[in-house]
Amino acid sequence: MAAGKANLSTVRAIAVLLLSGPLASAQVAPVQNDCAADGSVVNAVTGEPIPRAHVFDLRSQNATAADNAGRWSLSGLMCGQGAINATRPGFLQGTTREVAPGIPGSLTLVSGSPAHDLVIKLTPQAVVTGRVTDESGDALPAAQIIAMSSIVTNGKRTVQSAQNTITNDLGEYRLAGLRAGRFVFCAQTPTLPPRVPPSDTTATQDACFPAAPEGGAISAMAIFAGTETHVDFVLRQVHASHVRGTVTGMPPSRGATLTLRYTGPLSQAPVARPAAIDPAGRFDIRGVPPGSYVLVVDYFDQGHRLMARVPVDVGSADVDGLVVRIEPGITVTGKVRVESASGAPAPRSWGLGILSSEPGLEAGRMQWDKDRSTFSIADLSPGSYRIVGTPPAPFYLKRAMLGGRDIAQDEMPIMQSGLELDVVLGDDGGAIEGTVEDAEGKTPASGAGIIALRGGRMARLSSAGPDGHYRIQNLGPGDYRIYAWDDLSEAEYADEDWMKRHGGYGQSVSVASGQTATVKLTVAAVGP
Repeated sequence: MAAGKANLSTVRAIAVLLLSGPLASAQVAPVQNDCAADGSVVNAVTGEPIPRAHVFDLRSQNATAADNAGRWSLSGLMCGQGAINATRPGFLQGTTREVAPGIPGSLTLVSGSPAHDLVIKLTPQAVVTGRVTDESGDALPAAQIIAMSSIVTNGKRTVQSAQNTITNDLGEYRLAGLRAGRFVFCAQTPTLPPRVPPSDTTATQDACFPAAPEGGAISAMAIFAGTETHVDFVLRQVHASHVRGTVTGMPPSRGATLTLRYTGPLSQAPVARPAAIDPAGRFDIRGVPPGSYVLVVDYFDQGHRLMARVPVDVGSADVDGLVVRIEPGITVTGKVRVESASGAPAPRSWGLGILSSEPGLEAGRMQWDKDRSTFSIADLSPGSYRIVGTPPAPFYLKRAMLGGRDIAQDEMPIMQSGLELDVVLGDDGGAIEGTVEDAEGKTPASGAGIIALRGGRMARLSSAGPDGHYRIQNLGPGDYRIYAWDDLSEAEYADEDWMKRHGGYGQSVSVASGQTATVKLTVAAVGP
């Protein structure tokens, strides 16, 4: 006890010395709250002033209302970096941090120097309305409407839930506050609390617009700022089946919830059917329309994740006798080594991850050792994966060997634990540089997105500077295809059909160790 008191006294003495020494003023410097700003709120589309907008600063919690000319003024603000925000019914929230839609800026308030003429741009919201009925034209109250934003991830188009609402007693709905973009809208009858289908052989089929055929590509509808779009849905009765089986491998006295998830083109939609598991492990999911699904069980037992994934194709007949075996997630171990041409030591801190193109597959838990030379990836679901890495210059991810295959280049099925991954970094890379011009070959394409593909996969991203110049460094020796697009977020480079339409401006280039290849590019328009 005496030793503990002595240690505590020592800590207090050190704290007093620190607070009374040279660093004291920096540590206890008071925050100034005498900054000020003024400006205007305008429509981001038309540029017209927006009267009576609510203008506020979250840090100091000061607020005001813009006048009829959209002008505002705030004082008593906290100095330093921050943002002034504005809202108005019918518009999306805007901020001084956004110098253009989607482009972040910064605001630094300085005591004694008020910030003048700040412009906050508010974008008009997009609205979608409609009605949901059955085949007879009768309204369907409490039907769920889901707006899913169409985005590109890892070069492939997918959707993610953006907003949802439910229909009123007349079957009508209104989705407000949407940003401009491309969307898929779906309607479904409520699943919570569980609904009983009209019979064991029929169910209400969910509907989406634009429709995505089973196994087909996702299409989406463009929604523009300040517009109102009308979309109606008819939910029809279709043949339905039972999905029955048994869950095994559950620890004693442990419960689990099984979920049937749709895995079609719109698999990211929040459409799932939970099912109860009885004490003997049996389950029976009623009213399942035809389609492709996966049975999912996930839970943690004493810090360890247990899971099951079983694909199910439902047709015109009941699916019986399924066995869903719950097992621990897959663990892959690995080591990192360097093949250095310069003798540079291995990097200490960098990003390494595992990805899959299969919807719903989790990326697992990455755990490094203390010197970051070995690692483990736990809780992987069975599936196909590849490794991605972003080591600092001058290194690049040279290869990642697993079972004799380089999964830095190609996906590989990982179905069991016990595999060891050999990750190799190299520093003998080369570079690509050049200029980007517009379609007429006259004007430098400032800000164009640059992507280097190797074997159809993204190797590195860059962008053109104000003079149209770009440079991509630390590329492993080999052959690449390099492109310039106006909006990389819309580039579906992993889609063969899309590349046939938009990949004609690309250039092939070989990168040699220690050399810089020069390539002139022409920007192609792919943005919405």
